[in-house]
Amino acid sequence: MPRESHALAPEEPTRRPAPRWWQRALPVTGLALLLTSLVVVLGQSDEQIRLSTTRQEQPFVELALTRSPLQLCAARRPLLRFSVVSQLAAAETLRFTVAADPALAGQKRFARRAAVEIAPGATRSLRTRLVAPARGAYDVAVRIQDRPEALRVHCAATRPGAKPAKKGAGR
Repeated sequence: MPRESHALAPEEPTRRPAPRWWQRALPVTGLALLLTSLVVVLGQSDEQIRLSTTRQEQPFVELALTRSPLQLCAARRPLLRFSVVSQLAAAETLRFTVAADPALAGQKRFARRAAVEIAPGATRSLRTRLVAPARGAYDVAVRIQDRPEALRVHCAATRPGAKPAKKGAGR
């Protein structure tokens, strides 16, 4: 009598049925709805969302230095030269503040206010004389009133041509 093998044949792995389309779409849709609601609730800037989802042009003002920062920071009474380019929809009078903010506490801040009328697409070159702090680093800043645009230049504590501070000074 022939010998029969009583060994079990290896079973084929059972296949799980593929998930149905709605089982795949439901989690993705829920996640998309959750993220969208978080953006709207936490952002609280309907204007920014509207502007980012439309092709509406966003008006802005461009500020740029017309001389290098080294030339600006080298002088005791620096001459700030900058340009203003309007990308606004209508002519406006821009009010701005130019300031030299010292990094060291106790030094006097220099600030000057001015206004300029500018038409759409126009460029205006402006210059103003500042008073830099006697010692230490300072920032030169141009800020436009009621607008987010600003220009900022950091001037280091040592100016070219200036005598270095003595060791132990300021202690």
